[in-house]
Amino acid sequence: MSFHRSPSAAVKAHAAGAPIVRLVTREDVARIEREQDPFGIALHCTNPAGHQPIASCGEIVCAHCARVFWR
Repeated sequence: MSFHRSPSAAVKAHAAGAPIVRLVTREDVARIEREQDPFGIALHCTNPAGHQPIASCGEIVCAHCARVFWR
């Protein structure tokens, strides 16, 4: 005796899944930066024009104040 089963609509919908990657907004970036620097110590740069990010040793840092943006 054999049974032929087909998945239900709910199972198919669940298997389709949800998108894993979503757009990152400016608010998301601001929230992440606030969490990494809760006291706001590293917000100001010695350069009057602001931060100038550069790549250095696998990290993204400011060329003027050495603030780490990305590790």
